[in-house]
Amino acid sequence: MLSALGSRFQVAVPDRVRLAPDATRQLGPGLPLPVAVRADPPGIVRIGGEEAGRGGVTTRLPLALQALQSGVARLDLSLFGWVPIRQVTVEVVARPEVVPGGQSVGVVLRSRGVLVVDYAPVPAGGGRAVIPAREAGIRPGDVIQRIDGTPVESDRAAARLIDAAGRAGRPVEIEFVRDGRTERRRLVPIFNPDQQRYAIGVWVRDSVAGVGTLTFYDPQTRRYAALGHVVTDAETRAELPAGGGEILPARITAIEPSRNGDPGEKVGVVAPGEAPLGTIDRNTPVGISGRLLREPLPGPESRPVPTALAGEVRPGPARIVTVIEGEEPRSFDIEIERINPAGGNGGKDMVIRVTDPELLAVAGGIVQGMSGSPILQDGRLVGAVTHVFVNDATRGYAVFIERMLEAAGSLPARQPVQAGAGPGSLAGDPGPALFCPLPSTEPDAWAQTLVV
Repeated sequence: MLSALGSRFQVAVPDRVRLAPDATRQLGPGLPLPVAVRADPPGIVRIGGEEAGRGGVTTRLPLALQALQSGVARLDLSLFGWVPIRQVTVEVVARPEVVPGGQSVGVVLRSRGVLVVDYAPVPAGGGRAVIPAREAGIRPGDVIQRIDGTPVESDRAAARLIDAAGRAGRPVEIEFVRDGRTERRRLVPIFNPDQQRYAIGVWVRDSVAGVGTLTFYDPQTRRYAALGHVVTDAETRAELPAGGGEILPARITAIEPSRNGDPGEKVGVVAPGEAPLGTIDRNTPVGISGRLLREPLPGPESRPVPTALAGEVRPGPARIVTVIEGEEPRSFDIEIERINPAGGNGGKDMVIRVTDPELLAVAGGIVQGMSGSPILQDGRLVGAVTHVFVNDATRGYAVFIERMLEAAGSLPARQPVQAGAGPGSLAGDPGPALFCPLPSTEPDAWAQTLVV
C-alpha cells in the first residue's frame, strides 16, 4: 500500500517546480496523510503556512507551497516522516515583464553553412550522369559547414571552393553536420558543362524566408522572441542552425482560410528596401530570438505585462493577438482546452481552440503565419500559438511562454531546450508548424537554391 501511495505521489508531483516570488501552488493528491518536508537551504519557501527548513515541517496533502524569496531549494518529502516518497527542486525566480507582440514579421534566416536540399546529377557524357556527393554518402538535410577546412558562408562560396578544387585536380573534403554529429567525406568534383564549373552534384540553400508573428520583446534588454517553433527547410524538414538573419515588418494582404484537412495561410509581403526590425541569433525548438533594432507598430498591449510560469497557466478563456489585415495587431478570443504541466515537445504544451466569431469567419480558425501569436490570460502573457490541427482548423497547439523566455535568454534555463518526445505529451493531430513562405515576388536571394 505504501508503495502504491508513493508511486501515485511521484506521478502527481513534478521533480522540479518554478515559482515567482510570493506565488503559491498546491502539489500532490488530496489525501489526508501526514507528510514531513525538509528544505535545504531554508528561507526559500513556506509549506502549509510554516517556513520550511532543514528541521522539517509536517503537513498534509496536498502540499501548500508559497515562495518567499528568489533562490533554489531542495525539498525532501517523506510519508509519515519515515517513508521517502519524493525529492522536489523548487526554483523561485523573478517574473519577467515584456511587451506582447502580435505583429506580422518577415523572417529571413541564414544558415550556419549551406543546407543540402536535393541531388543534382552532373552530365558525364554519353548520356550518363553522376552524383559524386551521393556516392560519398552526403544526403539531403546535411548542413555543409566547411570545404577543405574553410568555413562556408554562402551557397556561392561553396560553389567557388568546390570549383577551385576541381580545377586544381584534387579531391575536396566536405565537412557537414547530420543529426547533430560532424562528419567528413572526401570526393572528386566533376566538371559540369551546363554550369561551366566543377560540382559534386547537389542543390544547396543558405537561407529560408517566411512570415510569422512576433511574440514579445523586452524594452529594457531589446531581446525578442517569435514563431514558437523551430525554423526548418520546407523541402527537407531539416532544422537550420542560425547563422544570422533579420526580421522585417510584414503586411498581410489576404488570408486563405483554413478548412478541415487543408490549413490556410496568411499572405504577407515585405516592402522592398524595408529596414530590419531586428537581428536573429537563435533558432531553437521553441522559436527564433535576437535583438530588436527598433520598436514595432504598437499592438493592443503596448506596455509591459507580467509573464506566467508554466504552472500558472489554466484551462479557460484567453486571447490571442495577431494580424488579419494590414499591419495592425488585434485581439481575438480563444479557449485553452488542455494543458500538459510537464511541457510537451516541439511547442505542444497546450491545446487551444478559437472561439472568436470574426476570426472564425475570416480565417476559419488557425492559419499558417499565426505562429508566435501571443496568448494572454488573466492579464499575463502565457504562451504563443505554434500549430494547427489539420482535421480541425479551429484548434491547435501552443507553447508555454516560460520556454520561449528561457530560449531567448530572458529567463534562466532550468534545463536545455531541446526537441524530442517528452513525458506526458498532449495527444492529437500535430498539424503543420505555422511558418509560411514569403511569396515568390520577394528578393530572389532570400530562398533560392544553387547547384554545387
